[in-house]
Amino acid sequence: MPNASSAPRHGRVLLATAGSRGDVEPFFGLAAVLQEAGHEVRVAAPDDPIPGEGIDVASLGVSFRRLTSMTQESRNGLRAFREQIRPAMSIMLARVVDTAMSWQPDIIVFHPKLLTVPVVAERLGIPALDVGFTPVLSPTREFPAPGVASRSLGAVGNRLSYRAVTLGERLFAADIRAARRRLGLPSSGSSGSRV
Repeated sequence: MPNASSAPRHGRVLLATAGSRGDVEPFFGLAAVLQEAGHEVRVAAPDDPIPGEGIDVASLGVSFRRLTSMTQESRNGLRAFREQIRPAMSIMLARVVDTAMSWQPDIIVFHPKLLTVPVVAERLGIPALDVGFTPVLSPTREFPAPGVASRSLGAVGNRLSYRAVTLGERLFAADIRAARRRLGLPSSGSSGSRV
């Protein structure tokens, strides 16, 4: 008979995701598997129809479906970013911090769009596992960064296109700094135990 110390530990897992169905649905599949294994799971996700039943969901306060349709209607990409995308991202980046702080998970598994997750993980002293479904963070010469170009830019251009991802993080640096201030962390620091 196994003793209590050798029994698997069931913990609280926060799954945090933002984006369209391809970014959200895999997290709900993972939530179902983790619940079956006995873990307590909460999913922080956009306000679009949820693909799973019996899963605890925390709202990120934004509908990606609505946001996408609004930005597609806009003829000016910079204006759409300034008036729609930027404010929506700020809401989600703040909401995921609120959710984690109030729920106190043991680990956070998150989509790379949620740039404030490593900050809250640092504050809570827990690991944060970054899970991307496309190689946005892993430069390759084979194809350009998703969302940067729709066709090959050549070996050098494809590899360089991944720098746009780093620039994207800089666009939301104020949100990251605001999260650090709210949580009483120094203005810059490590990203916690980001895995």
